Amino acid sequence: MGYEFLQSLSSPNKQIRQRGEAYLQQIAQNPASFCSTLFLGIEQSDAIALEIVLEIESEYPSAPNAFINLQEIYASHQMAFVILRSSINGRTSINAELEKREEELDDFFYELEEEQQEFLKYYLLNYLSRKLPNTYLPALKSCACIVGELAGHLFGSSDSLEDALSTWPSLLSTLSSLAAPDSPHESRQASMYAFSNGIMEHLAYHFTMAIDPMSGAGRLQAEVMEGCRLIAMSGLQDTKLSVRTDAMKATMLLLEFLHQEETLAPFASLPIAMTKTFVTCISDTHQISPPGLNPELLTFALESVEVMIELVSCNLTIMKPCLPDLAKVAVQATHTPGSLDPDSDLDAIRRLCMELALTIIEVSPTLCRKLTLPSEYPPPSPPTVSFVELMIFSCFQMMKERIDFESDEEWIKAEFKEQDPDHIDHCKLGTSSLVRCFDNLGMNSSWTIATQVLERCLKSEHLLEQDAAISAMGAMSYYMDDIESHQKLFHLVLPYIGGGSPRTCFKAISFLASSSDVLTYDLNSRRIIIPALLNQTTKQTQPSARIRAHALEAVGQFLENQLKPEETGEWADAALGRFTTACTEGPLIVMENAITAIGSFAASSPASSFNKYYSVIMPILKNLLNSTSAAVSADSSYKPSDFFVLRSKALETISILFTATDVNLIAADMTDIMTTTTHFDLDSLDASDPFKTFVIKMWMRISKVTGPAFVPYLPHIMPEIIKSLEVSVTCEVPSYYNDEGEEEEGGEEGENENWMNNNLSTIVKEDGSKILVQTTQIEEQSAALHATLFLTSNLQHHIYPYARRICLALDKLITNSSEYLHASESLEYVIITLTELTRAVKRHETFDAEAKTAEATKQTIGVLLRVICKNVGDDNLEVQECCFQAVKDAIEYANFDYRTVANDCYEYEVVVGRGKEIKDRVEFALEELEALINLSTVSLSASLQRKAVRMAEASVLSQDGDYDEECADEDFGANQQEEGLQLLIAEFLGKTAKVYGDKWMELEVVKKSLIPNLMGMGLKHSGEGDRKFSLMVLVDILDFVVLPFCDQAGKAQFIGSFLEVLKVGLEIGENTEEYVLEAATHGALIIAEGFREAFNEELKFRCMTIVGEDDGGEWMKSSIGNCKKALMLVGVTEM
Repeated sequence: MGYEFLQSLSSPNKQIRQRGEAYLQQIAQNPASFCSTLFLGIEQSDAIALEIVLEIESEYPSAPNAFINLQEIYASHQMAFVILRSSINGRTSINAELEKREEELDDFFYELEEEQQEFLKYYLLNYLSRKLPNTYLPALKSCACIVGELAGHLFGSSDSLEDALSTWPSLLSTLSSLAAPDSPHESRQASMYAFSNGIMEHLAYHFTMAIDPMSGAGRLQAEVMEGCRLIAMSGLQDTKLSVRTDAMKATMLLLEFLHQEETLAPFASLPIAMTKTFVTCISDTHQISPPGLNPELLTFALESVEVMIELVSCNLTIMKPCLPDLAKVAVQATHTPGSLDPDSDLDAIRRLCMELALTIIEVSPTLCRKLTLPSEYPPPSPPTVSFVELMIFSCFQMMKERIDFESDEEWIKAEFKEQDPDHIDHCKLGTSSLVRCFDNLGMNSSWTIATQVLERCLKSEHLLEQDAAISAMGAMSYYMDDIESHQKLFHLVLPYIGGGSPRTCFKAISFLASSSDVLTYDLNSRRIIIPALLNQTTKQTQPSARIRAHALEAVGQFLENQLKPEETGEWADAALGRFTTACTEGPLIVMENAITAIGSFAASSPASSFNKYYSVIMPILKNLLNSTSAAVSADSSYKPSDFFVLRSKALETISILFTATDVNLIAADMTDIMTTTTHFDLDSLDASDPFKTFVIKMWMRISKVTGPAFVPYLPHIMPEIIKSLEVSVTCEVPSYYNDEGEEEEGGEEGENENWMNNNLSTIVKEDGSKILVQTTQIEEQSAALHATLFLTSNLQHHIYPYARRICLALDKLITNSSEYLHASESLEYVIITLTELTRAVKRHETFDAEAKTAEATKQTIGVLLRVICKNVGDDNLEVQECCFQAVKDAIEYANFDYRTVANDCYEYEVVVGRGKEIKDRVEFALEELEALINLSTVSLSASLQRKAVRMAEASVLSQDGDYDEECADEDFGANQQEEGLQLLIAEFLGKTAKVYGDKWMELEVVKKSLIPNLMGMGLKHSGEGDRKFSLMVLVDILDFVVLPFCDQAGKAQFIGSFLEVLKVGLEIGENTEEYVLEAATHGALIIAEGFREAFNEELKFRCMTIVGEDDGGEWMKSSIGNCKKALMLVGVTEM
């Protein structure tokens, strides 16, 4: 009854439909009685009753209580029904309700029987098609989305693909009729919204399935795909922007799921329609002045560019015909006259269009090289312009945009203080875009165009275009390896050093500084550049202090490479004169860079050539050091912190001069400086003052110059260095991170603020999170660590009195600063320092043979081992390797009970090597055990070796120690890394064979896992490295175990299997590897020597083949020699 009634309401027969509507009127008069009767006699009546009630309430508002009668029957789904009823009739906003009750609605769909779902979908489809003109828009959208969700649930619950696909055609047909051009705007918008926001997510997966087109499912798939195409095409051609936006989103989802040409073919018209819509929109956007722009047009433009970028980046074949039109409109949209507000939508569109153009260049560079566009320039300019030229010019245009400043000096200050983030963003975007052009188009194809645009911009009267051109040079120079190209650029920019405005001069100096790595090796270029830069370091030629400082910095960069004597003679006197003048004239920034330039000049000058300048420069530097020290303490117009950098740089340059000048000249000054610094109250320094860091560096440089003569200073300096090692580095989470370590909004600004604070550094941890540390603290600690390592390596036994304190300080450093050490990768350096200390202790015993020091030495070594072994289990494998190397050195170099140390070390190795979850650490442990066995001064007991074998056995077998054949095979064959580990274990076990003798072959790990898997690795299917390694280990086992200890049957059994491996190893061909062949021939020789009867005819034939390869080259000599010896031993004389 219920089925017939529902069908009558939508029957095409007018009489049947009228009878159904009349019956509906009767139900409306007494709905409770009707529903009760209906529910008692009809199965699966949920959907029927729901639909009847919905019909009653929508057609007859006078019967509002009909739903109440269903509440007892539908108690579990009441809220879901209410949502559906309310949303469909437009009485509430479905968006808010669905968000609140989404889970309940999902449960409702899943709990309905399949036929109930069908009836509900059937009703909603009819509702969409019949009630549309009077429907509230949000309710219509929700209704269409609910239908899509239902269809998705039906697809997931269907047993066959055909049943699943059959749920879609009726829905798509309904949506297609709603999206027709003659439908009301609200219906077109609702249908496209539902299509793009939910339905496509369920549909797109169906199109990736390979289905027989002649099958029922195949025909349904084609029908569904055609339905989607029609809806998308209707939306793309719609007159309303909002409809076109949703259509583009849906089309993008559709195309992203299709990667095969045969599935793309039916949709070939969609990208063309999308491109037309896109081109029209972007063109309209840029033809209207900002005040008259339609907000809806801007929104659509932004969204459409993002869609196009995603589609092009997928590099779909179907998009290739559209690329020329997309490229043209994208590059034209980036080329905007005048500056734009960085926060405006137009600027956002331009940035996105730049990204689209770059994406097209990346996926189709050949097309872009050939592409031309109509020129915007009047005659006599050519009528067309290349895409590449316009793209490069757009990059230049972005690079030049900035806030206008009233004066050049104001701009220079802002440039230094980075007070123009909008300009910085634009400049970075323009530069990175230019770099990507060169990356993908190739420098050769872009060079001519780039230089033409460059010269045009440099000749422009607009200063900002000149700046942009010079900035672009830096990006271009990155791609040029030849000096000739760099020379061409530097000759273009040279006139702007001292010419034009201060801002172009500043940019020109920046370019030359960035090119110093290449141009510094060209003597002719340097002869021109350095004098030109020096000319900008005086007040007479350059009034701007910022530019003078910048020029001095650039000169310093050119002087960082070793200079030739004939070159320095040309301008050295003038350079040093300028430097010394700048040191006295000020201001501070000029003085700082002048001091740095002096240090660079001294460090790069040829040996002894700096001697004649020493007597002039050193007094100036010492005066600066003393005057700045006094200024820091005195009450002056400057803040004390203003002099911190100047004083530190003066001290650093003094120490560099000590290393660049003859010892005889520096002796008095060096003594004076050492006296000053060793008596300086370093504890009173401000927390942000880096002076102590440079003091420690200076001590290290002086010790390098003086050697053993530096020893008397150790009692004065070592306590200070140890104090710096013990500095507890303050770590904190940046303020722009929340409690979970996630970056909050505005994080970049927060990070910039931290970087602007010179006493804070940001360190990125392994997990990607960041920590802030005090810059002066980590620099001081790092300098102390380097100094300790240097002094320990060079002064050796003289460091012994401080060894224990250093070790404890490093232990404290590891404990208190573990987070910073791991993040900054300094822990390895700490372990290396500890390793050097063990050598220093050993050297001490060589020089001091008194017995009373033996116990102290042992205690020091004990502390060293404890600190090192504490970090053996570190997650960082490089740190582990350093730790194991340190332990090995401690055993090799420490002169006391080796066996005790070896056993202690072994205990730590067992801990490290235990368990499969840390198998990557077993490798280091085994290397150390192998090293202990091979040490000539250490003779490990058989019991200790047996313990080590059990440890290796535990690594090969299952984790609980019981043999598991499946597990063993899996371990050996899992991957190359695991095989390498097992081979290492195998080699180690082979080295222990002498301890076990005839019992070795009976070890469970050897018999059931090691030998069979080594044999397998030696066969052809293994990699060359595995075959070589396995052959070498098997040869050792044959030589040291099988032949000496096994009986005849045991020998025959092992060699029988081994011969199969040898056959593979003895093959000669194109892919034969030297070491595999050498190991195989060595094995054949051992068989000939020790078990001649096993040397069969096939083995003889293969050896004779190798001997016949006399012209095989040097790499085969060893293998040929092995074969000749083996053949002679088995009686073969003719070869």
